[in-house]
Order: sequence, then structure tokens, then C-alpha cells
Amino acid sequence: MNFIKSWKFAAIIVAALTICAVGLIAYGVTTHEEAGFMETTPNWQANDFPLATCVASYNTSGVIAYSADLEVSRYAMSLVNQRLGFNAYRLGSASECKVNIILGVPTEAGWQDPGGVATINRGSCTIEVANVIGELKVLTLYHELGHCLGLDHDDFEASIMRPTQSVTPEGSMPPWISDSDRSLIRSTYLGE
Repeated sequence: MNFIKSWKFAAIIVAALTICAVGLIAYGVTTHEEAGFMETTPNWQANDFPLATCVASYNTSGVIAYSADLEVSRYAMSLVNQRLGFNAYRLGSASECKVNIILGVPTEAGWQDPGGVATINRGSCTIEVANVIGELKVLTLYHELGHCLGLDHDDFEASIMRPTQSVTPEGSMPPWISDSDRSLIRSTYLGE
């Protein structure tokens, strides 16, 4: 008689766990798979670091560097450097730049979506950012600097490499480079 009660109890537990698992999957709770590097990655070598980075801003009379844009760019670079644990980026002079950040890029008429793009060429990376201000400008630069290191988009909610960024809600942590991406960058470029 106890065997039958134990069997019924076990069957109820298995059924409950199955229902919970199906419910979690239905609500999008799944395991996370790291994205890693993009198909096209820069060919940086250990002696390229820290990457000399130049900053420019569009205005109606041409391209110049505004001090506010320099500070935002410097801050975004410091976030990347801090998270990686080495100096990946530094401000550089025009003759040595491997990474070029261009802020306030003109967009097509009617275009209002904020964002940026990183274009990787042999031995250089160009970041263009449009329609972003405040914290979103820092997050956009942080994201695009990740692309200049070769990182692909990631679906992990706390990753700076998510395809879209938004202002960090008060009291929550801002996005960051994942531990896996950090290890990938360090091992690929520094041989660690």
C-alpha cells in the first residue's frame, strides 16, 4: 500500500515539474548562449593596444571635436578599459588613429531612430553615432567600441552588446561586457 502512495506522490511531483518547465519555456526563460565574435573582426595585435582613438563632431560648418563629445567618448572608453582589465582604448592624435568616433552624424530626412554603427576596415574601425544624447550616447559608444574589438550582438539582457540599448532604470546596474566576451578579447588579443 505504501508503494502505491509513494508512486502516486512521485507521479504528482513529476507532473508539477513538467508543467513548471513548460511554463518557463513559454514565458521565454531559456539558457543563454554567448555570441562571441562577429564574422568580420579586426586584425588587432597585442602591440596595437591601447588603440589610438580620435573623436570628431559634425556641426553646420564642418567636422570638429567638441570638448563635451571628447569627455563622453573618454568616459565610454574608460568603461570598456575598466571592464576588460586593460587599456584597450586611449585618445590619440589624428596621425595615429586606429579608431575614429564621429558623433552627430547627419541622417536621412525624417530619420529619428537613435543609434550607431561600427565599420571595421583592415587596421581601423570607424564609429558613427546619430540622434543620441546623455546616457544613451555613452551606452551607444560603449556598444560600438565592443564591435571595434570584434564582439557580435548578444541577446543577454545585461550585455552592452544587445542590439538595442536604453537608459538604465534608476537603481539597476548598467549593461556591461560579459565575462565570456571579456575572456575572449583578452585571450585573442593579449594571449591570456
